[in-house]
Amino acid sequence: GKSIIMLVPEISLTPVMCSYFLKRFSNNVAILHSELSDGEKYDEYRRIAKGEVKIVVGTRSAIFAPLKNIGLIILDEEHVESYKQENVPCYHAREIAIMRANYNHAKVVLGSATPSLESKARAIKNIYNHVVINKRFNEKELPNTEIIDMSNYANMSRESSIFSVQLINKLKNVFENKEQAILLINKRGYSNSIFCRSCGKVIRCPDCGIPLTYHKNNNILKCHHCDYTMYKPPVCPSCKSKYLSTNGFGTEKIVDELYKLFPNIKVLRLDSDVGQIKNNIAKTLKSFANLEADVLVGTQMIAKGHDFPNVTLVGVVSADIGLSLPTYRSSERVFQLITQAVGRAGRKDKLGSAIIQTFNPNHYAITCSSKQDYEQFFLQEMQIRKQTQYPPYVNLISLDVSALTERYVEEIANSIKERILKQNIENVTILGPVQP
Repeated sequence: GKSIIMLVPEISLTPVMCSYFLKRFSNNVAILHSELSDGEKYDEYRRIAKGEVKIVVGTRSAIFAPLKNIGLIILDEEHVESYKQENVPCYHAREIAIMRANYNHAKVVLGSATPSLESKARAIKNIYNHVVINKRFNEKELPNTEIIDMSNYANMSRESSIFSVQLINKLKNVFENKEQAILLINKRGYSNSIFCRSCGKVIRCPDCGIPLTYHKNNNILKCHHCDYTMYKPPVCPSCKSKYLSTNGFGTEKIVDELYKLFPNIKVLRLDSDVGQIKNNIAKTLKSFANLEADVLVGTQMIAKGHDFPNVTLVGVVSADIGLSLPTYRSSERVFQLITQAVGRAGRKDKLGSAIIQTFNPNHYAITCSSKQDYEQFFLQEMQIRKQTQYPPYVNLISLDVSALTERYVEEIANSIKERILKQNIENVTILGPVQP
């Protein structure tokens, strides 16, 4: 007689999860995610508030569903950072789930093949109950995984500047056997940036200062931080040279490269640009599941939770994306992403294989993910976290101060620091204030 909240981290996983629940529980399920129109959301909220449904399936905001008498809250892929909302109202769905569960005397299930280090540490300390599943759900063998060192010229193909010889050969085998492949590149757009060959300047966002990503399909440059958009200029804004070149690559360029190498195949792309159009995500996934395409190219949206029986190859085109990000979680996120992606291959009768292309073949996040060895990664990463004093060994609090003038911001930030220091709180270290 109690009710349930079932959360998934990505909007791309809602169609699959909803179909599972609707098949089993028919009209007893409400669905909440950002792709619904305001009217659809209102209808679902009204059904939930009236007690007409006992189960809510959705992304992070579904944690606030107005259910009464909650008995169970499940977070699928609990480690994924998209459960955390960075803009107001700021919250983490996992924290809200635990709070609501305490209030309702309910249970919380945090599910993941690669749990966050904080959750794993709490499980070891018996703060959480720890349940381990040692076998794949169908007891199939893990994919044969190969790490390709892209700094070794012997692995570079004459046919492509993006794909290694090994990945091209594996793709050929897949297409000959009428099987499917998934290619992961955690960067949308056509190329990372556009730079001028004359003066060397990179075209940057006027607001954020980060390089604008080039999207070839509609010939625009876009900031993936603040969504600033402009058309690609015909000449360099700095020196007026017409010699503009692209640098790096994203999902759009991978699709172009595949069609150059294999003109007779069908490729589908799935990233947040594609997902902006209503129902595009569900249509793309359904089309791939129905064998209407040979390759699915995408960002992290395709790396977790999907089950395609005919996929026998996963290619991680550039495993290094993310390793250089200025966050203490960079290695953890790369390990989780690659591990989850590799797990998409060989989930039915055929044995799967995976190719990981990298310039850091000996990095522990990459070697451990290739072997799906979470325990080894956990031990190594925890040693580094302990040495550098990062979570889960410490708690971090970030205080961001903003105002119309820089001088006022500095005054306020320094006064906050002084007030905290006067409290003489034990074991508290204050860093800053610094510019964000």
